[in-house]
Amino acid sequence: MTAILIIVGRFLIGAYFAQAGIRNFLKTPMHTGILRQKGIPMPRESLWVALAVQTLGGLMVALGILPTIGAIGLIVFTIVANYLYHNFTEFTGDERERHMNQVLGNVAVVGGLVLVVAGG
Repeated sequence: MTAILIIVGRFLIGAYFAQAGIRNFLKTPMHTGILRQKGIPMPRESLWVALAVQTLGGLMVALGILPTIGAIGLIVFTIVANYLYHNFTEFTGDERERHMNQVLGNVAVVGGLVLVVAGG
């Protein structure tokens, strides 16, 4: 039973990242603009690298193909995305609360990815 739950859990968390990466590729102009505003060098190319990590890392975890490597990539991706997109210290009031909630949700997701790494 444990093995089945691990497979299901990895599939769910990996599929979440894979579909998000594909959806984000479709929003390349918007994300490129955000990264340009943040001063990220070569924003379009940087975005493509990040989305490749998000999509391929998600597939690796979901399909059990080198899931530890995929999970480590997703942990780094999530931490960087939190800093760039949800740095709650830059906001006030309700907007700060929304970004804080997003960060806390992402921290929980990172916790799941750490379990993937621990499980090998």
